[in-house]
Amino acid sequence: MSKLLNIVVTAIALISAPLAAHATATIVHVKLEDKTTCPNLKGMKIVVDKTSVPAGPVTFMVTN
Repeated sequence: MSKLLNIVVTAIALISAPLAAHATATIVHVKLEDKTTCPNLKGMKIVVDKTSVPAGPVTFMVTN
């Protein structure tokens, strides 16, 4: 799961890199949780700190 997440984040970063040079990006913090971070979880969970962002560049700060 984390390898797929890394690939997606890298693809988004490569696609949005030219746009980021022209505008300030909204930052979305993303955290991957599992039993090592939260013993009550039965599987894995992706947690983000925003449910929506305005149109424009977005930077994902991902913690695995």
